[in-house]
Amino acid sequence: MASAKDILARIKDEEIEWVDVRFTDPKGAWHHLTMCASVIGEDELETGLMP
Repeated sequence: MASAKDILARIKDEEIEWVDVRFTDPKGAWHHLTMCASVIGEDELETGLMP
């Protein structure tokens, strides 16, 4: 499994602008979200995107 640092390095090296996020909600339903890569950091990759 790639580490958060590896993923962020790939985003930078490959000049990736958008990140596709797929997740399940507490009830188990799948969701899909496309985010600007600039908002993704090490904390978000390790702990999640909770408000």
